[in-house]
Amino acid sequence: MKERQERIVELITKFRNGTALPEEIDELEAWYASFDSADTYSAGLGEAERKKLKDKSFHRTLARINRELGHQTGASHDRKISLKTVIIVVLLLITVAGGYHTWQTFTPVGDDKQVVVDAMPGGNKATLMLSDGTEIYLDSVSSGYLAVENGMRITKSEDGQILYEFQESHEARHAEQPVVQKVVYNTITTPPGGQYTIVLPDGTRVWMNASSTLRYPTRFSGGVREVELDGEAYFSVTSKHTKSSQKIPFVVITPDYNVEVTGTEFNVNAYPDEASVSTTLVSGSVDIVVKQGSESFAAERTTLEPHQQATLRGSRVNIEQVDVMTATGWKDGFFYFDNTDLYTLVRQLSRWYNVEVKYARGIKNDVFFGKIPRKYTLAEALKVLELGDVRFRIVEYPVPSTDERKLLILEP
Repeated sequence: MKERQERIVELITKFRNGTALPEEIDELEAWYASFDSADTYSAGLGEAERKKLKDKSFHRTLARINRELGHQTGASHDRKISLKTVIIVVLLLITVAGGYHTWQTFTPVGDDKQVVVDAMPGGNKATLMLSDGTEIYLDSVSSGYLAVENGMRITKSEDGQILYEFQESHEARHAEQPVVQKVVYNTITTPPGGQYTIVLPDGTRVWMNASSTLRYPTRFSGGVREVELDGEAYFSVTSKHTKSSQKIPFVVITPDYNVEVTGTEFNVNAYPDEASVSTTLVSGSVDIVVKQGSESFAAERTTLEPHQQATLRGSRVNIEQVDVMTATGWKDGFFYFDNTDLYTLVRQLSRWYNVEVKYARGIKNDVFFGKIPRKYTLAEALKVLELGDVRFRIVEYPVPSTDERKLLILEP
């Protein structure tokens, strides 16, 4: 393998010097063709996405090519270099000249007794806490009946979703006056490495990402439907109306702002370890209302249109057009990166694979483009990401608990 890498570096140098023989250029072309067929370099990408990734890689690394090989952009050449061939050099430089970024074993010395390991992808795991504090571990209970809360029957479907269905009690059926139901709350929590889907009492479907908590009433009443979110979730809100045909708003309460809708699909990212809170609208319309106490114009109501994202950083709301897949791809089983910075990317990996992260000095906060299936193990995902300028290691520290502590180390 090392001999092959050294051979590619030699061919790159010859090509840029204009001394490569025709058969050596053919060898580079053959390597380029192998890129298109390698799942490692293009996992989950369609043809158009793959081209986009390569084009962006070209612009991002052209300057580095010049530094590595000692040539200036625009230098004269004996013949015209096609974009395709230049991209070959870009991809080769990323994977070969950039420090031989390949997956490797790790056997350090010392008292920590670190062991190289892999981390399995997350799955459907969550805990449902009832109003009396009873906890139900949803990944371990069988499908069917779970509980009755405030006249609502809670069940787990065959495909693992949690459903709420109205169940009128015997007392309510025979009462002369309507029975007033008190408001009680349930809370569903996904752990690191967990995700879950729940259908709320009003029919709204919620997909919850890892390390997230959703608190909601078992029965919506009055003129508003409110839920509280900490973490990330995708909402497909059912439109509801009062007897007088007025729309009943649905409100997602986060620590920093509220998202108000009537019937729509959107994603809310409100993790406490992120520098900002964001809402991405897929369809319909939503209003962003910053909590009272913010000190700017952002305290006013801000309306989003489809394919817009509202980001709150500090007390300022920024609105921009985005590719919604970057915010919602997780729901469909993918990490989707489009100019995503390294630290944001790694936080996503940390939550899904339930690993801690350590950054070595000198780590460059580069950006990434591409699409990686969330069903990949961590090692498989990192193999794709190591096309960039960062090397990853996964180690395991034996600790006195039921679980080993897995640590993801990033090194330049």
